[in-house]
Amino acid sequence: MNSTTTAPAAALAVGCILPTAQLAWDREDWVESYEDCTYERSVMWATDARGWLCVEDLVRLLEDHGRTLADLADDLDACAEAGHEVADFRHAGQALTWLGY
Repeated sequence: MNSTTTAPAAALAVGCILPTAQLAWDREDWVESYEDCTYERSVMWATDARGWLCVEDLVRLLEDHGRTLADLADDLDACAEAGHEVADFRHAGQALTWLGY
């Protein structure tokens, strides 16, 4: 994952969850969706075939944006408790969407 080209945390709106249709996307679907987005594609290429980041990479991604794993997990838990279907917290597409990409 290339952490040298992150967007400023203040420029991003945090808190969105994935639309249901995107929950089934694999890494290739995500890479294709970020056709002209070098940073987002680099994050997706750091994942496994399901689109999941290892916890260390996820923590680094979130910290690069001034967020924590607890922030993401709490928000996803709240969404799930409200009846929304959410991706696993390790899903890079979910993390990127949550960060406002």
